[in-house]
Amino acid sequence: MPNGSGDEGDSPDRLNKVFLEVELRNLNSSLPRVRRPLRELLAEPSPSYVTASGELVRFDREDLVSLSKIAPPDKVGEIRLPFVIVKEASSKRGAYTFEGNDSEIAVLAALLKKDEPSRYLFRPDIHELGRLCPTVFVLGFSF
Repeated sequence: MPNGSGDEGDSPDRLNKVFLEVELRNLNSSLPRVRRPLRELLAEPSPSYVTASGELVRFDREDLVSLSKIAPPDKVGEIRLPFVIVKEASSKRGAYTFEGNDSEIAVLAALLKKDEPSRYLFRPDIHELGRLCPTVFVLGFSF
């Protein structure tokens, strides 16, 4: 209903946008506030990170050691965890984007035994990561 000021108030489009933003924030509550360097995590007795919702999530030390063995020694300082993998609503079904730097992309490719490093992952890759190193990555969503 018009409010006399010329704007429509809370139009259905605006309400839908607000609803989607709230839902997206809820879906992404498990994303890290800050991604932490692998080298730093390896030096801690109980390596962990804090999620956007404030939850403390621990890494499995074996997962961290596995990654450190794959990464070239001069690149370990460039690897930040957890790895963030994003499912974009506009992407094809089963396609994901890896949000990381070139060193992280190379480590992920080596972990998945891929010949060519790529920022793009597919559902079988996600399943394999869950089997190999489940504590070092987290899924996010975008519209």
